[in-house]
Amino acid sequence: MPSRPSPARHHIAPSNSLVWITLLFLAALLIALFATIGASQPSRAATVITEDHGGYVQGYRAHYSGIRESGERVIIDGDCLSACTLVLAMVPPDRVCVTRRAIFGFHAVRYRYLSGDVITASGTDRLVRSYPPKLQNWIARNGGLRDDLILLTGSELLRMYPQYGVCRAA
Repeated sequence: MPSRPSPARHHIAPSNSLVWITLLFLAALLIALFATIGASQPSRAATVITEDHGGYVQGYRAHYSGIRESGERVIIDGDCLSACTLVLAMVPPDRVCVTRRAIFGFHAVRYRYLSGDVITASGTDRLVRSYPPKLQNWIARNGGLRDDLILLTGSELLRMYPQYGVCRAA
């Protein structure tokens, strides 16, 4: 009986498949490494405050908590009034800078009711205690927080806390 030729076998040599598996593994490892490095680096983004007249304290606390956790910087280049000033209590000073146009406006905590606003002494006290000590002292020297705004310029803040840093206008 005549012998039949054996069918041609097409396969990747073991050494080639091992090379491919190794390369795929290394590529996946590099992707994972770069993703981890990118996730652990603080954000280089910046929030710029130019005209913020404040609002509800809870919303600002949540916003500034997110900024603090993200590593984001804050540039204050204008009015930062009312609840906006919580940035000074919640974001580390080395990530906040002020321009020559920065102005901070502080007032007592008010609860809004249909019949009107009511100042709360306990809320105001908690707010003042959340600020850095020299700022607390400045507030006390200026009569404490009340219904009307007391204003602090960026220059005055920098004299108290040089670590906030000067930034150029946004």
